Amino acid sequence: MSCTVSSGRFSFFRHPSALIVATILTTGLATITTNCVDPDLWGHVQYGREVLRDGVLPRTATWTYAADGAPWVNHENIAEFLLAGTVDAFGTTGLLWMKLSLAAVIFCLMMHSARKSGAGWLAIAIVVVAVATNVQFHWHFRPQILTYTCLAIMLAIWQHVFHSRGSLREPCTRAAFCSRSEKRLWLLPPLMCFWANSHGGFAAGLAMLGAYHAIIMLQIVRSSGRIQTRTLMTLGLITVASFAATLINPYGAGLWKFMLDALRLPRPEIADWGPLEIWSREASGFWLLIVVVGLSVVQDRRRLVPAQMILLGLLLWQGVSHCRHLSIFAIVCGFWIPRHLQSVIESVRNSLPRLQESLRRRRHSDNRALSGFDAHPTAV
Repeated sequence: MSCTVSSGRFSFFRHPSALIVATILTTGLATITTNCVDPDLWGHVQYGREVLRDGVLPRTATWTYAADGAPWVNHENIAEFLLAGTVDAFGTTGLLWMKLSLAAVIFCLMMHSARKSGAGWLAIAIVVVAVATNVQFHWHFRPQILTYTCLAIMLAIWQHVFHSRGSLREPCTRAAFCSRSEKRLWLLPPLMCFWANSHGGFAAGLAMLGAYHAIIMLQIVRSSGRIQTRTLMTLGLITVASFAATLINPYGAGLWKFMLDALRLPRPEIADWGPLEIWSREASGFWLLIVVVGLSVVQDRRRLVPAQMILLGLLLWQGVSHCRHLSIFAIVCGFWIPRHLQSVIESVRNSLPRLQESLRRRRHSDNRALSGFDAHPTAV
């Protein structure tokens, strides 16, 4: 009896990796999926419909009674076009497939990057489930899902350029960086342009990009012992281009002014901006991720990449301070932790034969002791 996925020659029995990928992906999608709908969904759909109908972006607030005529900077235009277009073309079922497809993109990029870095399937499965558990609460029909998708694409680019060679202790070599890998980094500016027009989370992505590239450049200087001018100039130029690309939006620098003003506003009424209740039952997924990350870091500390660890520390602090940022921390862990978790798994696997041998010798010693005791019974 054969198990095929099509009428062609492809068979899961002939391609066991495909079955493993399908199993991990299905588990991740089942874990991240909820039946909850974001309260703002139909507002986003209506805003998108109005722009698609009128062909012009409103410059003043609409659908408001308290701020009629107030200037309005919409930082979620592409997301609202996507939501409105999907509902009008495919109905609510289309929204389900859209959300499922974006989650599949994130997990597939995560698994591919992990395999390229040398992680095994068990490590990948553990991390995918941990990530899905932490992102689940925020995975609704909302513009934030485009932030998570853009973040995954940015991490996949970094992983391919800097961390896909397995035994990486330094971020890259000049020969590797300046050949084929450099071209992939030029995908970052158009990605940041798309991100800036999709959701305000681009500000977090841009902060991560600037910090990560700066630390990478410092590592290059320290590891090479001399200034690699071309490498540093390329990274610097890509960083500047990525920042400049966010200005390509309907509001120009006004988008940045809006974002800076919005970040200074207190939001006590929005639970997402509150701190994570780490001792609550809802934080069980957070502790699962922390255990996985902690074991991986302790076991594989000799191969840790400083840029990654510094950024993970900052993101963990932000995730605990504002629970909406925990999803970003989890997704970053999904790309950077599997290769280190693989070291934990290999250590356990290598210790099992020694443990079995130790138990065998102990049983043999106990049996000999019992035999000697039976051969010389105590006289009564």
